[in-house]
Amino acid sequence: MLLADWEGTKLPTFPVFKIAPSKIKEKRVENYTLCHGFSPTMWDREIRPLQERHDCQIYSNQRAWWNSYLSVIFFKFHFANRPNPGENILLIWDDFSGHWTANVEEYAASINVVLLKVPPRYISWNKPLKSRFRALWIDRLGIQLREYRAGEKMRQQNREKLQSEIARVRKELIQEKADSEAERLWKKYKDEPFTLKPPSQADITEWVSTSWDNLSQQTIISSFAKINILGDTRTTEEVSSIEMEQVERSIVEKLESCNLADGHVDSDDDIEADDDFDSDSE
Repeated sequence: MLLADWEGTKLPTFPVFKIAPSKIKEKRVENYTLCHGFSPTMWDREIRPLQERHDCQIYSNQRAWWNSYLSVIFFKFHFANRPNPGENILLIWDDFSGHWTANVEEYAASINVVLLKVPPRYISWNKPLKSRFRALWIDRLGIQLREYRAGEKMRQQNREKLQSEIARVRKELIQEKADSEAERLWKKYKDEPFTLKPPSQADITEWVSTSWDNLSQQTIISSFAKINILGDTRTTEEVSSIEMEQVERSIVEKLESCNLADGHVDSDDDIEADDDFDSDSE
């Protein structure tokens, strides 16, 4: 979750990661209260240092999805201790189920935050931001592919050595023993197919922070102008996609050569409310 004001000031980000909650209710409540949903060990060793490094607030739940519980925490962090709590503050708040529950609206009203409902994703600087995310992800894919291809010569030598060994075995042994020995050699050989390594929580946090930091102030200001909150016609930052599409095409071709791209993307469940987590946490 990201937040900025109409002067282009960017506030700390709220990444949310997928972590299975403790099955013990008391422990689960303690983790949510003290460790943002993480175990104490993970919180102390990884998450808290990551927060401090990137000046963000990192949370977790079972589905890595926003909900009413996080909405209230978000309000508390950004607005509860502001300098003039008695003055109303307008928040553009998109029409998502986890945003418009009774407890969220009640808490917002209690701290004088006026919620303005807008359609989901009605934020013009999403495209520039997501283009930056995509560029970082593609760069990571490219590095992994280059590392894999760097070892292709050695893998080819190992395949040729295996084939030579099997040919020798079939010449020197009777068929039954040759088949058994050939099977043993095949099991010993490891083809090492290309495997995509997913980004870690540290990687994703860094990507979000870097992309957010690099988003221009002008782009954010223009998003408010587009919904007539500012009385001018400032324009959104233009992000050229031609070069990005060329890089993406190259990556896809390389993935296809490794039998890792089927050309199909499925997204049947793009948005869902985390009702279970809400009930556990309230």
